[in-house]
Amino acid sequence: MRIHTLIAVVLFVSSLAAPARAGMAEDCNQDYDRGLNISGCTALILSGQLSVRDLVIVYNRRGIAYYDLGEHRQAIEDYDQALRLDPGYARAYSNRGLAYADLGEYRRAIEDYDQALRLDPDFALAYNNRGNAYRDLGEYRRAIEDFDQALRLDPDFALAYNNRGNTYANLGEHARAIEDYDQALRLDPDHALAYYNRGLAYYDLGDYIRAIQDYDQALRLDPGFAFAYNNRGLAYADLGEYRRAIQDYDQALRLDPDHARAYSNRAWTLYLLGRNAEALGDVERALSLDPGSVKRIDTRAHVLAALGRRNEALGEFERVMRVGGADWVRTYQEALAKHGYYRGAIDGRAYRPQTRAALVACLEAGCRVLE
Repeated sequence: MRIHTLIAVVLFVSSLAAPARAGMAEDCNQDYDRGLNISGCTALILSGQLSVRDLVIVYNRRGIAYYDLGEHRQAIEDYDQALRLDPGYARAYSNRGLAYADLGEYRRAIEDYDQALRLDPDFALAYNNRGNAYRDLGEYRRAIEDFDQALRLDPDFALAYNNRGNTYANLGEHARAIEDYDQALRLDPDHALAYYNRGLAYYDLGDYIRAIQDYDQALRLDPGFAFAYNNRGLAYADLGEYRRAIQDYDQALRLDPDHARAYSNRAWTLYLLGRNAEALGDVERALSLDPGSVKRIDTRAHVLAALGRRNEALGEFERVMRVGGADWVRTYQEALAKHGYYRGAIDGRAYRPQTRAALVACLEAGCRVLE
């Protein structure tokens, strides 16, 4: 998981003299309590004494507060109101785009970023946010063009370097991704996300030690970063340090009890340690949180096989191939061939009797399919 969000904030300076209204403005502007933002901004709106310009800013500010609380539809209503009052307010378009993007409505988000950029062609933040939307749609080259433009306008924009790095990572260009994360960290040495994302890139390159060093830094800066614990656990597991891996998965789950990946990863590590009953409990929990994950169904199949429940295991392996398609069929064919049970073509074609016979023979012999 690579994370990327930035919202356009304009603080409201009240022109109203009355102390009570000045207090409302202070509550609306403060940056530590979103509930107080909302109550302060709402009181100002209801006062009926704001200029149109100030009212636009207050609706935008309250929209940001709703967005930060995860109330995206309410945020969009406030941005809508700001734009009804001032159709030329570029920041409200950019902020509304973020809300649509978080709802998975990437095309609507891009429409808003487009409008923000028509109104303000030098709006580096809108280029950055549109780049994120294109990335989420898998349009990586268009995303990179937007990040490039954001960086031309603002060469010190650390988050844009981070996000362009994420996009290069999506393209498998991990060395270029690392260059961007390096630059983000030169500009902002306390950028926990850039350390985390660089750790992911090093992990993908098989450099588990450097990945762990970056996850360490991310966790030093953000001790509550559950994904960093989970991914550091993966790196430890790949180094064969299973108990350290389990400690990290445990901490990820203390921070986020619904972290399906951490349950799944801990299940696989427990399986490798022969702690199969515990592994089954973890993978069942992971599947309850994310029932469609092929990887987790595969883990469950392996654990069931290790527990001697071969018929159930066979059914789960078959389900993996039905759901996962050609890539998983090919993965099993390669593994079964390596174990000496499959001698047919490794072509990923639909599950066939020859593949099933090899899988049954492997399970009867107690072999571990993907080890």
